[in-house]
Amino acid sequence: MKENFIRGTYLEVDFDKQIITHQQDVETIKNILNDIINTKNEAYINRYHQGFLDINDPDILDTLPKIVEMLEQQFIESIKVNSTLSSVISNFIINLEVLSSYHEDIISYMWEILDEMHTRMYYSLLDSQTKLVIEMKNFQPKYLFDLPDNVIGILYKDRPSSLEIDILDSKCIACLASRDTYKIGSSYKFKKYDLGLLPGLELEYTKLTRKDRGKFQLGLAIHKLSQIHKAKHVDPDFVIVEPEKGYIQTSGVACLARRQVFYKKLFETFPNSDILITLPKLELLDVYFSQGNETKLDVTTITNHSNIYEIELKSAFKTPNDRVCITIPDIEDVNEFNQIKKYLEHFSIKKFGYKLKIGLEVNTEYSSLNLSAFKGFEYAIIDLDKRFELLLPDEVNSIKYALQHSDLRNILYRKSKRTYAMGKDLYNPDFVQKLIYRGFRKFTIKPELFPLYSEIIYRYNQGERLYGKTV
Repeated sequence: MKENFIRGTYLEVDFDKQIITHQQDVETIKNILNDIINTKNEAYINRYHQGFLDINDPDILDTLPKIVEMLEQQFIESIKVNSTLSSVISNFIINLEVLSSYHEDIISYMWEILDEMHTRMYYSLLDSQTKLVIEMKNFQPKYLFDLPDNVIGILYKDRPSSLEIDILDSKCIACLASRDTYKIGSSYKFKKYDLGLLPGLELEYTKLTRKDRGKFQLGLAIHKLSQIHKAKHVDPDFVIVEPEKGYIQTSGVACLARRQVFYKKLFETFPNSDILITLPKLELLDVYFSQGNETKLDVTTITNHSNIYEIELKSAFKTPNDRVCITIPDIEDVNEFNQIKKYLEHFSIKKFGYKLKIGLEVNTEYSSLNLSAFKGFEYAIIDLDKRFELLLPDEVNSIKYALQHSDLRNILYRKSKRTYAMGKDLYNPDFVQKLIYRGFRKFTIKPELFPLYSEIIYRYNQGERLYGKTV
């Protein structure tokens, strides 16, 4: 399967290696700062209204761009040649804290800008003309947000965190796994998915349709327009939308016009698919804006970030579509879930005259352990990436690990709830076949995997057993 490979030049970025500033670097630093500041100036008012800017003084908000412009110039003038860039930044911030009269919120905002510039300086050393696959060392997940556009894959020796998976997914960058040794600067073909040998598959071409899946369903996770275009050739039973990943394309903020265009195109392209829209999850945005706040979903966080949820709901329902459902994620208290569900039901009755179908995303330890306590929802989405971090299995393909997911599936089956699975482990047919034998029927996969998984399902429906990595 040719879609299972990407080719790129291998490079490494080690964030423990200090950047020494030279005279020629000053102009590069200035250009990077200008780009960052211009982007933030365009978004900071929306960021404030959406609850991700810790500046509440109206006078400071009004003058923030001018203040940052002055501080930028002061920073440029403070750069000492042959010093480490990290020390230049630290000394500048310390001087602001000790010697200046600037409010701490302004200093924190400037630190955020300089920290992003520092990250981008590491990337400025990379070749910008060729497609790159890089291995990052000694880094924080937030550094992934600033990856250059020509980086097509990040290479991991060990499994990345669910946060890293989400960040890379928001940027449509492949998350690759390999313990092989590569030569820096050489071009390689990298495997995206562990499909095994799969003997006998796709030898006889049969055009399979949704009808051939029987009780099984295959779906997509989509958050940006370009993904809609790339997936227009497949016929998904459902589409899962994680809106916060789409915000990364617009400086971390929800843009009403952009979101309305997204949903209009999504509905037009997949008119026969269920659309499962997850309420925006705050963890990704909290890291993007370096906030360090609580990211569970409850009435308080919805109130604090009400502008985001209002924009998303207004965008999603501008174009009528009775196949739209809303999923509630990040729940740490069943009572909070009930309150949010009640609000959404009242919202839909007032706007459409009927109750929306509400689902639960099982992506917290609380929702996993207390699943039986939740009532009144139509379906559940099990986030396997979050589940992996909760369970920490020795082997992903083990029967024991599959059985732990089966426990949730059994609870939902007894409740007569539709159960969807999503996560990177679903790109492994060996793991999926274990879930199939444990009652899972709805899988969220990549568009390029549709032909392969359709055939696996077709053969299962025809009565053929799945053994290991064969069908």
